[in-house]
This record gives sequence, C-alpha cells and structure tokens, in this order.
Amino acid sequence: MFRFRLEKILQLRRKLRDAKKAELGYVDSQIRAVEAELEGVYRSLRELDYPEGVASFGDLGRIFDTAEFLRRREKELLARKKELYELRERVLSELVEHQKQVRILEKLKEKKGEEFRREMLKKEIAFLDDFASRRGNDVAD
Repeated sequence: MFRFRLEKILQLRRKLRDAKKAELGYVDSQIRAVEAELEGVYRSLRELDYPEGVASFGDLGRIFDTAEFLRRREKELLARKKELYELRERVLSELVEHQKQVRILEKLKEKKGEEFRREMLKKEIAFLDDFASRRGNDVAD
C-alpha cells in the first residue's frame, strides 16, 4: 500500500492555503464595506443643501461643519481603502505562494504514487513469471 511520507506537510500546506483564502475573503469584505461607506459620504456631500440667496449664519455654519466632517471622513476612508488594497496584495501574493507549494507537493505525491505502482507491477510480473516457470518445471518432471 502506497503511503506518501510528506502527507502531513501536504495537509498543513492545504490548511495554510485555505486560511489565506479565508483571509483574502475577509479583506475583500472590508474593502467592500469601506467603499460602501465612501459612497455614502459622497452621496451626503452631493445632497448637502446649500441655500440660495441670503442665509443665516447658523445655517451656513451647520452646512460648513457638516461638509468639513464629511471631507475628513472621506480622507480617512480613502486612507483605509489604500491600506486594505495593500494588505490584499500581500495576502494574495502569500496565497499564490501557498498554492504553488501545495501544487508541488501534490505533483510529488502523484509521481511517487506512479513509481510505487510501477514497482509493484514489476514485482507482480516477476512473481508470476517465477510462479509460471516453477509450474512448468513441475509439469516437466
């Protein structure tokens, strides 16, 4: 029976790959959340009601404060989005590396399995040849 000696390492590599896939999914969900919030900020900025004509100082102050808050929030979200995209690139490159390692070990396992099957077939053929030659000697006697 064929037993791959590096099976535990292969399983560990698969788990690491799966963990990176999950991490990538989490980062992607964070990016989507930031983008949704950023879209909300842009929508709020567009919907700010700038008064036409004469307006009270209080109204102008409220609108200015709201616009200022939204612009600060926009900058924060853009910085967070940039960080998340950088993190996504790192996680993606690590995922690719883990996938390569898994693929290498799987190919090695396949190759070693084929070698084992060929060796077992050779032994079986040799056994049958030996058995047939002994039967031939027994019949001749």
